[in-house]
Amino acid sequence: MLSIESQNYLLLNAPTLVCATLQRPFDARDESQIERLKTKFHLKKMVRSRQVHGVDIALVTKEMPEILGEYDGLMTAEKDVGLLVQHADCQGALFYDPVHEVIGVVHCGWRGSVQNIYAHFACKMRENFGTKAKDLIVAISPSLGPECAEFINYQKELPKNFYRFQIKPTYFDFWEITLHQLTSLGIPKEQIEIARECTYLNSKKYHSYRRDKSVSRQGSFIGMKS
Repeated sequence: MLSIESQNYLLLNAPTLVCATLQRPFDARDESQIERLKTKFHLKKMVRSRQVHGVDIALVTKEMPEILGEYDGLMTAEKDVGLLVQHADCQGALFYDPVHEVIGVVHCGWRGSVQNIYAHFACKMRENFGTKAKDLIVAISPSLGPECAEFINYQKELPKNFYRFQIKPTYFDFWEITLHQLTSLGIPKEQIEIARECTYLNSKKYHSYRRDKSVSRQGSFIGMKS
């Protein structure tokens, strides 16, 4: 069974795109579900990677395998190739450059936020495709919300410029951190969609590592139709 939530409304306005966030009982580690997803959306491949909370980005071509090495971001200009990011509390980000017809996905947990993987990703899109930040449309999946994002060791784990996003002692709003990081790149606020739905608090819909200590993952994907 595929449970699909098409909440990426900004991206759904683009007629050449297919994209969605997949909720429970979908598990991004289940190959049979990946195959059904490809069939449903008429995609030849669904490329994903081993996510390691780093900032390495892969440029995906149609010759590459569906499962890549250690990357936390994928981008492509290929048609009929889906890019999928796995997440449970972390953010799954979908990127689209309508000018150059380029798509991408990013896996961003708190370590990715600290390293500002979004800045790395935008830079790679510019280097590879000439993408300008002002043209990007970005959708952020459901993820750990501020009421549940407790970091008791934040003084060791988080940079001081994150402290202003503390909503109460030891709790941080990573939705707003992401919005700040993306707009600081030059992406217009009206072209950024953040689900603002907490995975921890929605056990019927989403896997949450903090809540369940489970290896199950939901997924978000994007692809371009030919």
